[in-house]
Amino acid sequence: MIQTDPARVRHVRTASRSGRRPGGGWLRCCCLLLIITGCATGRGLCADTVDATPEKPGVENLSTNSNEVTGVLTNAMPEFMRKKPSLPVLVLRDKREGTYVTGIPLIGYDPEKGFNYGLALQRYEDGPKDSPYFTHAPYRRKITLSGANSTGGSAHAILFYDQPNVNDSPWRIRTYVAWVKNERSNYFGNNDHTMDALMYPGSPESFSKIDDYKDSQERVINGATYADYNLYSRQDGVAAFNLEYDFLGGTLRPLIGFQIDYADIGDYTGREYNGGTNEPTLLFTDQQQGLVWGFNGGWNNLMRLGLTYDTRDYEPNPTRGVVAQLLAQGGVGAFGSNFTYGQVTVNFMGFYPLFPETTRLVLAGQLGYNVKFGDIPFFAQNSLALPNDEARQGLGGFETMRGYVSNRYTSDVFMNFNGELRWTFGDYTIFKQTITTMLVPFFDSGRVFDTVSETTLKDWKFDGGIGLRLAWNVATIISFDFGASSEGTLFWMELGHQF
Repeated sequence: MIQTDPARVRHVRTASRSGRRPGGGWLRCCCLLLIITGCATGRGLCADTVDATPEKPGVENLSTNSNEVTGVLTNAMPEFMRKKPSLPVLVLRDKREGTYVTGIPLIGYDPEKGFNYGLALQRYEDGPKDSPYFTHAPYRRKITLSGANSTGGSAHAILFYDQPNVNDSPWRIRTYVAWVKNERSNYFGNNDHTMDALMYPGSPESFSKIDDYKDSQERVINGATYADYNLYSRQDGVAAFNLEYDFLGGTLRPLIGFQIDYADIGDYTGREYNGGTNEPTLLFTDQQQGLVWGFNGGWNNLMRLGLTYDTRDYEPNPTRGVVAQLLAQGGVGAFGSNFTYGQVTVNFMGFYPLFPETTRLVLAGQLGYNVKFGDIPFFAQNSLALPNDEARQGLGGFETMRGYVSNRYTSDVFMNFNGELRWTFGDYTIFKQTITTMLVPFFDSGRVFDTVSETTLKDWKFDGGIGLRLAWNVATIISFDFGASSEGTLFWMELGHQF
């Protein structure tokens, strides 16, 4: 599967390892703050097509001490939405009528990918305020366009479309097309031995810190180096389509979807690096031993089925509710895929407000379990089947464990838990641009297994950290997360919450 999340535009990221030119993420952070505060002097990309300040004629008696809408909507609630919770009052207070656009610069320095530069645009349509879709749906339509490049050989171009309640119906469409290139994709193996300490053939040592490991690999000794031992290059062209339908008053959604993906894979064995020649990479070695599928890339086309139970009050930034998901996908020759395999993902998320009468504090948690079987291409082994998060990666990276590099731990079975305490501590308005700030301490844990029968709660990996979140015009969430683990520290800037 493609390793990008089109809805949240996750993979032009800033991941700054301690001891390796730190501070690139902070450059990105500063640029983001400049573009936001720039709204005070010129509308620019922050311009919207409507005035955000008029009264809400369709929603009356909003109380900031309540989580429910106590007024009466001008238009009647459709039967298929009768059990959907209303949006939080503080969201409705700031939610915009009509159409608006937000723009986020993707600028920063990554010690592996070089200087990143690009832009993400998000166009929202919220509809009229007297509509039940205004008070009970995240938006009527969302379009995301993102493009970025880097001096280190990574780039992406993504167009994403999401429309709940198509033509005032129970149907929802989510689709995207993307081209993604990453010349420094990580590969640490494809079984539970990835849980072991870091090692490579050019050194008798084992390493506990990722920075020390990388520094050792990059040495050139007698014309040989292992600088690219855990790396490979990848380009994907992908298109995906998901269709959902609301049952049980809008709380239960079956899903059917498909993905067409071609992956072009490149190996770095024999490549020149700083006057030395790369020794065989781990990916090449595993391929020679018959341990991996998909060494040369190929078509990874999938059909997807799923079922989601969802009671969240506001999808982009929930304050209460639960999500339970069961999803399955697979690739077979009949779909034009070069690989025959299956995948099942079970995922639970919960959001609970603590002390709602005195503070805006939300306890958030996620528990996931993922199983794959069949001839799995190594580049799809780390992905999940969740709709809108199809490319969430295996353990390591912003999506799962923020204190570890991407794809640090991979096998046929993996399980992860994430916990966050989201404290909203500020609301600001800058020329009709609403900015809400959140402080988010977090905790991540996970483990991979070769088979389901080996699942255990022993020897899990853990990390923790602190994050700053900005909610821009309610629906656009920007995350700045600093994660620390036994292997090092990383800084991430991403669109959206982790979950």
